[in-house]
Amino acid sequence: MRISFSLFSPIFFAALLLIPATHAGAQTPPIPVGQHSSTPEDIKAINQVVENFRLAIVNKDVKLLTSQLLNSTILFSSAVPPQQIRNIREKFDVHFDGIFTDGLSDFGKFLASEKGNVEELFHDVKIVQDGNMAWVNFDYEFQMEHKTQNYGIESWQLIKDVNDQWKIISVVWSVHLPAK
Repeated sequence: MRISFSLFSPIFFAALLLIPATHAGAQTPPIPVGQHSSTPEDIKAINQVVENFRLAIVNKDVKLLTSQLLNSTILFSSAVPPQQIRNIREKFDVHFDGIFTDGLSDFGKFLASEKGNVEELFHDVKIVQDGNMAWVNFDYEFQMEHKTQNYGIESWQLIKDVNDQWKIISVVWSVHLPAK
């Protein structure tokens, strides 16, 4: 049975009361607005998630790729431009909202079946971490046979799971095609 509750539910506030006010015997000072609770160990672990994701694509290792994710139902979709959404609504699906619900599954199938070289290059990676939540933003180039197929910006959200492992909970990217 899965229990769900909102940020404003009594269960959430009760869970907050269970969080110890002290850590290792010392009182933790409050963090000022605009600052983040971050550690070098967490940043290193998040960078490892980025590297594992990259290696999973290069090696077409779908198991490694999915091991970086919290689960298989995370948001994994390009940001579809409004005109393309309108075109899809007109021709195929009147309810299409711009999010491809099978993005991860489709990408896994693509990786597993692709015979040529595949790589995603990450440029200007930025990580912001605050406690058990983080985001990673970067410019990307998706390449096949060492030729850029598309590029844009990519944004991930991550959380620390119950095993203190960083896991991706969403992957969203823009798409631009190179000039021909």
